[in-house]
Amino acid sequence: MTVYTYDGNSYDMMPCLISESKLQAAKTAAGICTGSKHKEQAFNSIAAHFDAECVKRRKNPMIDREVIRKELQCRIYPLGYLERYKYTVICTSYQGKWILSKHKKRNTWETQSGHIENGETPLECAKRELFEESGIKDADIYPVCDYWGFNKQSCSNGMVFLAVVHSLGELPESEMKETQIFDIPPAELTYPQTSPKLYAEAEKKLGEL
Repeated sequence: MTVYTYDGNSYDMMPCLISESKLQAAKTAAGICTGSKHKEQAFNSIAAHFDAECVKRRKNPMIDREVIRKELQCRIYPLGYLERYKYTVICTSYQGKWILSKHKKRNTWETQSGHIENGETPLECAKRELFEESGIKDADIYPVCDYWGFNKQSCSNGMVFLAVVHSLGELPESEMKETQIFDIPPAELTYPQTSPKLYAEAEKKLGEL
């Protein structure tokens, strides 16, 4: 939590919850009651300020993208809580192990994931990204949970999926250079603060199947 002040009062608010459209989720996380006019004004003022800061930081060409990825954190929410989504993340299980992908420009491992395109549902995006980043088509895909991802530069929301793979496929031409099967997620993760939390949620879902 980050503490913001307004009109002599302090408010705890997660930065990741400010610049997205899920206003009620932000108010809940910030402890702001919709019935309080003063707190509503405080929230709106803080949100506007933080949005402006996020825009400036995103335009800064000196930002180290690798550092941003390493600093990315997340908060888990029940499935469907956030309602609107920008990304999907797929935790991919095969015969009790995990399949991760490696980007051509990085030396770390990551889940299959990506932006939800216009007119695409989160599930459709998950199926597409799974194939594009691993070559896998033969899999059952289950929604797991919602998440907010955030760091000092930006924030976004998404839905997490579990893919239970029946057969492997050939990796198509994409930004990924290879996939690998791991007994447990490796230490060399692209998003070391976020991915373990998402895998923990996927493990729970896997245990329910």
